[in-house]
Formats: sequence, structure tokens, C-alpha cells
Amino acid sequence: MDPLAEMIRAKITSGALPRGTDWVNTWFGGRGTGRKCRACESSIPAFDVEVEIEFQDGSTLCFHWACYRTWDKERQRS
Repeated sequence: MDPLAEMIRAKITSGALPRGTDWVNTWFGGRGTGRKCRACESSIPAFDVEVEIEFQDGSTLCFHWACYRTWDKERQRS
């Protein structure tokens, strides 16, 4: 089994990562800014792709590209 998918699935189940689609904007492909990825909790370096999701309340989530793709796949499964 994929450890990243398992970790993300557990975070979705616990509510640490959202399951729904209530965000208002998604930015793809920017260079990493050093912020922490909400899925794997590692820093997103400048050489990596960062995905940022903004919610209606102004809060944001940042992901590595691979973590975002895994989260999107897992949230749709649950």
C-alpha cells in the first residue's frame, strides 16, 4: 500500500484534511515557498511545485503537487 495515500486517508477520516469541495480558488504550479504541506507536513522547497487552496473564510491549505493529487484522489474515494 502507498504510505502517503494511507496517511492522507487517515487525515481525511480524522478531519485534519477536508473531504469536501467548498474552496473558492486553487492555484497550481507556483514554486514552493517553504511553507509546510498539509498532507505530508514537510516544507515545500522552491524547486518543487506548490498548490494552494483558498477557502471561503480566507484560510488556505498548501500541498506539494504529488500530495495534492493524492489528497484529491483520496477525498473523492471517501
